[in-house]
Amino acid sequence: AGFGGPLARAVSPVARFLALNPLLPRFFARRARDPAVVDRLLERTGSRLDPAAAGFYRRLAADPDQVAAAFGMMAGWDLEPLLRDLPRLKVPVLLVAGARDGMVPARQAGETARRLARPEIVELAGLGHLAHEEAPDRIAALIAAAAVRHGLLPEGAP
Repeated sequence: AGFGGPLARAVSPVARFLALNPLLPRFFARRARDPAVVDRLLERTGSRLDPAAAGFYRRLAADPDQVAAAFGMMAGWDLEPLLRDLPRLKVPVLLVAGARDGMVPARQAGETARRLARPEIVELAGLGHLAHEEAPDRIAALIAAAAVRHGLLPEGAP
């Protein structure tokens, strides 16, 4: 289970297949012209976006070049070395998880934390995978507070 499970090992090869076929991004983008298709995908994230943000995702998903770029990004994911190297991190690591995240369940933060020397976990009730878009000020405040706690920003920094 988790990042090292079978699904994680399957994402990159599947994405590589999708990225290599120039017709597939066009197919996915054409399907995304139906707003209901993108709305279902956004619903699976567990996030509640305002209409403007949802519209932005609809436009991105309907663009074959954007779809191809997303497939290419996922094709390059190689999580095994990351998992192997996490225990080498000796600095504090802030893991922020949306309790409603349907893409990377919040419990994954706990699984990841077990591999880290100095983890901090913050689970955000009511937020999903796109928590940074649902509550950008809250996310920025969490990051800034962690930076202050660890001496990376002065007290009272924004």
